[in-house]
Amino acid sequence: MRRGVLIALAGTLVAMTACTSSASDGHPRSTIAAQSSAGPPTAAAEQRYGKAPHRAAGLTYQPDVVLVGGGASSVRSVSADSLTWTIDAQAPHADQLAVGKVMFLTSRGVGRVVQLVPAGDTLAVTIGPVQLGEIVRDGVLKADGPLDLNAASVQTFPGVGGLTTVPARTSASPSSSTTHNWAALRSEPELPPPTKGLGAELSVGGFSVELAGSQKATNAGSIDLKVGYNHGGVVLGLTFAIEYEDAHVSSEIHVVGGELAEGSRTEVTGITGAKVDVSGGSELGLKGNKKARIEVPAEQNFEIPSEPVPFVLSVRLKFIVETAFSARNATLTSTGRLAIDGPLGFVKTAGKLSLEQPSVSIKQNPVETIAGVSQGVNGLVFAAQMKIQMGVGIEVAEAGPFVAFTASVGLTNGSSIGIVQCKQATVDAILAGGIGLTIDPGESEWLKKSLGALTKLLPKLDVELGNVSVSVVHRSDYRPRVAVCHI
Repeated sequence: MRRGVLIALAGTLVAMTACTSSASDGHPRSTIAAQSSAGPPTAAAEQRYGKAPHRAAGLTYQPDVVLVGGGASSVRSVSADSLTWTIDAQAPHADQLAVGKVMFLTSRGVGRVVQLVPAGDTLAVTIGPVQLGEIVRDGVLKADGPLDLNAASVQTFPGVGGLTTVPARTSASPSSSTTHNWAALRSEPELPPPTKGLGAELSVGGFSVELAGSQKATNAGSIDLKVGYNHGGVVLGLTFAIEYEDAHVSSEIHVVGGELAEGSRTEVTGITGAKVDVSGGSELGLKGNKKARIEVPAEQNFEIPSEPVPFVLSVRLKFIVETAFSARNATLTSTGRLAIDGPLGFVKTAGKLSLEQPSVSIKQNPVETIAGVSQGVNGLVFAAQMKIQMGVGIEVAEAGPFVAFTASVGLTNGSSIGIVQCKQATVDAILAGGIGLTIDPGESEWLKKSLGALTKLLPKLDVELGNVSVSVVHRSDYRPRVAVCHI
């Protein structure tokens, strides 16, 4: 495997990557957004739908932002793609919503309105993604807290991605599209409630995907992505794990005029390592090779204190896999580990966004563990990314500060019938950080399927307030160390 292919794959993952306040008229109003007639929201409702925005001195929203009162208690349902929010039509300020304005109901119910469908005492509001600078004009946004596993939950998105995405033990296949009339909205599959813990099993594009959290001690463990594939004579088992000890997240974001300002920073401490485990086999050789790029339609959520905007702290995972089996009945396995020492994060100083770069080293070289049997040369590339995001917005497109870690391995195992069986491995690691999101409604398939013609009402959302990435590891190695095996 060549360096250019690996860096391109890893780079693709990074890109797949990104109180009293003034009201929309600029004048201070009440300390807390007004409650709906349903009363204050329950803890369960807030975990499912998010927390209401609070007003604070020094925080100014953009003029077209409408703070709808009641928070989670004003929500009646959310569509499976998380874009259509059916709310109490009598919720405070709901009558101010209009196409083109930004609804801010909860930390999850934030987005630019593209359609309103009233029906009796409810209002179905379809929203699209927005940048943080489209919500906040001026202010300092803070968040600080541990990755507390005891308060963790998993949220799945069965209507996102244009893929068949259902719980692994369920045979039903929910629709991934939204039909914009009231009769259809009433029968539209809803976004499922979050489940306690870090575990979830999904079926995505023919892959079985498992999210898990392995706790080794009170404040130590790993966040795991386990991927399986068994179809057409090709079998894959892939694991990506991020190890942590006393993990903690701290962020302070300064927004001036809707732009990221000096002094903004985000830091994640306690990430200690990463593990990549690969196993694969093919009965078909060249005819059975597989290539896929998948963003897992689920996120692991953690409670984190934040002010004055109620941030959600989420962990998102994605991966790329490509096989290159050249012979029938071939197998290939390997394990690699990286050690991480120091914080991951970014800071904006002197007008420049720069990354905090921890020391990242190879703890277990995957070339040393390559094994497999084949009459021909076989290869496999596996790249995965963990993205820690704090922010607000619909589940599939949160806007706010983030840090991301991408690891990739490229493996080649020579023919086992040759005089010398050459083994080659390339390891890459990339850090990224910044603030914002990157979604182009003109090209995003899931958004086009969900919104249809309404997509044209959204601006192109590929401009972030800031985003920077850097390669921290690139190493190619081979065994045995003879000239014929040199990469």
